[in-house]
Amino acid sequence: MGCKAGLIVYLGMMVGAFVWGGLADRIGRRQTLLISLSINSVFAFFSSFVQGYTSFLFCRLLSGVGIGGSIPIVFSYYSEFLAQEKRGEHLSWLCIFQMGSAYQFHSWRVFVLVCAFPSVAAISALTTMPESPRFYLENGKHDEAWMILKQVHDTNMRAKGYPERVFSVTTIKTVRQLDELVNMGDNTAWHQKWRMKLTALFQQNGKHDEAWMILKQVHDTNMRAKGYPERVFSVTTIKTVRQLDELVNMGENTAWHQKWRMKLTALFQQVWSNFLAIFSPEYRRTTYMMMAVWFSMSFSYYGLTVWFPDMIKYLQKQEYSSRTKVFVKERVEQVTFNFTLENQIHRQGEYHNDKFMNLKMRSMVFEDSLFEDCYFEDITSTNTFFKNCTFIATVFYNTDLFKYRLVNCKLINSTFFHNKEGCLLSDISDENNAYMVYFVSFLGTLAVLPGNIVSALLMDKIGRLRMLGRRRGG
Repeated sequence: MGCKAGLIVYLGMMVGAFVWGGLADRIGRRQTLLISLSINSVFAFFSSFVQGYTSFLFCRLLSGVGIGGSIPIVFSYYSEFLAQEKRGEHLSWLCIFQMGSAYQFHSWRVFVLVCAFPSVAAISALTTMPESPRFYLENGKHDEAWMILKQVHDTNMRAKGYPERVFSVTTIKTVRQLDELVNMGDNTAWHQKWRMKLTALFQQNGKHDEAWMILKQVHDTNMRAKGYPERVFSVTTIKTVRQLDELVNMGENTAWHQKWRMKLTALFQQVWSNFLAIFSPEYRRTTYMMMAVWFSMSFSYYGLTVWFPDMIKYLQKQEYSSRTKVFVKERVEQVTFNFTLENQIHRQGEYHNDKFMNLKMRSMVFEDSLFEDCYFEDITSTNTFFKNCTFIATVFYNTDLFKYRLVNCKLINSTFFHNKEGCLLSDISDENNAYMVYFVSFLGTLAVLPGNIVSALLMDKIGRLRMLGRRRGG
């Protein structure tokens, strides 16, 4: 049960990582982080109060979708505010904050609820943070990017004790375009060069001044050819390339669901185009190499995270089973059981006028037994089953002895009143074993700390590739 809950979160993370990246390029890193963190916190909060295991898994799935968006985007968002010479170090320090999530509280509902608090705190902090300047530059918003960079500069200068230093940058160059990144030698034909330039021109690049100059040249050439050289190019404003949902003329009478459908269609097309872009010939080799690296790291780390607790519980169960007590053909009459029954097997027993009240049943099995005129009240059971038993004139009040715990049993004039309901998650080991499982998991997570510290101190000095090879080889 715990393994399913853990795996469903990872499934949601996989879906979220696929979708949120394209959305971040569309509406911005900061806005996407706010949305993904909100989804994580809201459904983590709901999962603490749901009353069914299926709905619990559904909430954990959607919470994982939010986590899958926040983890990769926060690294790209954070790195765009860092100086290049210190980027690797600070990103390694950031990885340390992924630890510490394996601590277990007394109630699993409280634990799930408390896990939502970091997302809420992150949302509050993120509302005071600016948008990524790189995102603004890529979308032609140079003034907004300049203001954010000035804010970063002033903050750094105050921290270093030089508040009087002025931000002297007056011109911001955009990220180099496709035609600038490709090395076109002297022997390249002129039409190939211009095809590359025009391809880059019609991409979303934010070079409005360059585009205006080219359009002015085209206008003046056409006017001279037509015999009107005196006509002036009067265009003063150039709009950026609009998205699919903006290009379609959606009038005021268009229904809201049609507008949203168009927006979502444009979003998913952008996500899919981004996905296909990483498998283009120029990025294909790097993509496959990074896929292999991330698969190896994730399989070893997250795989052990999911498997190790189950392995501990399996070993504990084997040791627990070796201490099981077996009772055969016992007859019990007019006895009140108000103490914990644990780790026992009762075969072919007979119970007459007995009361089972205010007790816990842990790892109890009753086989081929008879219960006549018995009374069960306020029973909490863990891994407890009745197999091939007969209940005659027996009353169950406020118990969690549901139908699936009664295997091939006969109920004759027996009644269930006020059954316990909700997502109890009771078929797990007792709380002492749970503390041991989560404590060992926390120690395994803590083992990542030395690697993060070494990466922070050495990554910018010896290089990413050498550091990555050393960490994988080590």
